[in-house]
Amino acid sequence: LFESHGVHRSQIPRFFGHGLTLQDVQSDDGLLSILDEAMLQAACDLLAVRREWLDGADSQVYACHDFYKHPENVAGFLDALKAANPGGDLHGVLLAPKQGEGEALIVLYETIGSVGDKLVYRYHLLNNWLFDYWKARAYLAACVAIAWKHNVFIRGVLLDGKVIAELAEGKRLVGENGDDLDSYAGRRWYPEDMSFKPDAFIKGVDAERGPLDLRLRLSKQV
Repeated sequence: LFESHGVHRSQIPRFFGHGLTLQDVQSDDGLLSILDEAMLQAACDLLAVRREWLDGADSQVYACHDFYKHPENVAGFLDALKAANPGGDLHGVLLAPKQGEGEALIVLYETIGSVGDKLVYRYHLLNNWLFDYWKARAYLAACVAIAWKHNVFIRGVLLDGKVIAELAEGKRLVGENGDDLDSYAGRRWYPEDMSFKPDAFIKGVDAERGPLDLRLRLSKQV
């Protein structure tokens, strides 16, 4: 868990604390012998993963947050994250399928500390966005606009749809190979264009009046 977030085994005591020593983390057996309930729960809270996953009882790593049809709830969610971590920066990336069809996913990432000069992030998944479905596109555009209004800036990356689908289920660690979100290299795009440029909003979806009408209604609520 820690190594997937860029914290090497020998750096865990310095980053995590909780009385851990270098000797404790040198071997799996040594670490298991001193783990307790408080320490396990603290690790889950720090890195926003589900305790059931850490216990090995469930395959879903992250809680997934669904704002489809309810973008108005995004503001409260962002405010709560900022209040819980006032010293951390909060940003986001919108992963969209480069094929134009399939799931999209917003990954919010907040700074929770550093190891040396390397920042360590905590991740939050906002899923259930069918990118080529016009209603989902409209609500997704509204979420991006609300995030920007709350100074949470969301960049865009186009990726293979299969990679996004695996992440969107919450069953795959972000950066599980020891890399952060930058490891998901893909063509850049600008999610805010969905709010400001009608052509960008309707690209790849049904171009009837429905998508644009819903987009305009939601824009008045942002």
